[in-house]
Amino acid sequence: MIIVAQFIRTNWFLCGILIVICFASIAPSIGARGGILRPEITVKFFAVAIIFFNSGISLRSEDLRRALVQFKVHFFIQGWTFIVFPSLIYLLVSLMKDGPFDKLLLQGLLVLGCMPPPVSSAVILTKAVSGNEAAAIFNSAVGSFLGIFITPSLILLIVGSAVDVPVTSIFLQLSLTVVLPLCLGQAIRRRHRMWLERNPIPFGTIGSAILLLIIYTTFCDTFLQTDTHLDFLSLISIVFLMCVTGIDFLHHNTALAGLSSDRYYCHDVLRLS
Repeated sequence: MIIVAQFIRTNWFLCGILIVICFASIAPSIGARGGILRPEITVKFFAVAIIFFNSGISLRSEDLRRALVQFKVHFFIQGWTFIVFPSLIYLLVSLMKDGPFDKLLLQGLLVLGCMPPPVSSAVILTKAVSGNEAAAIFNSAVGSFLGIFITPSLILLIVGSAVDVPVTSIFLQLSLTVVLPLCLGQAIRRRHRMWLERNPIPFGTIGSAILLLIIYTTFCDTFLQTDTHLDFLSLISIVFLMCVTGIDFLHHNTALAGLSSDRYYCHDVLRLS
């Protein structure tokens, strides 16, 4: 029992993911769109905003300034996000398209490969592995803004389908949930830096708990889609793709280590979550 308790205490976030997924499968209506939690408002706006406010108030201003001029890291991450990763997914799907795999699943993976990096999870998981949180914040924000223009072009090029993107709406949402909370957090930190240093707040734990809420609401919507069915082979293919992406993620970190002493930036592997 002591070993189990120690394992849970050390890996509480991973255990939390399993718990929220199981709970989502039991009561998906609670966290689905239109449910009690109203994730279309609470998660879409407030949860993401709290994560970036959390990062803004906990991150030292000098670390953020230092991250802004790490151009090699930024070019590498954005190039990986919008060039290398979509190309790898396209190659992988091309190898699988003649097999007995679900065609809609393969098309969905192509679209997935064109997406910008996840905003909140990239920051939280980079912080969790003691990586370069400032670089994660900057590249998540920049990648999201670039995705407004690049992602539709990639989908048209790779999938062959045109996508209408509400540019103004997305730009405003990113500004309100990412840029504004981050700047507000930095302003508060500058004003109350001494108090924050004397009274440490578990910002990492707060961010991880909010990420669990995001994961829960996402799976609630997934489990409510009762018409979605994958056969066993398709399910195995998803596991295979996750393993390939995980290996790819390790190589990504190794390459990033060669560009900077700051080791980690978690984003591509999260696209399959």
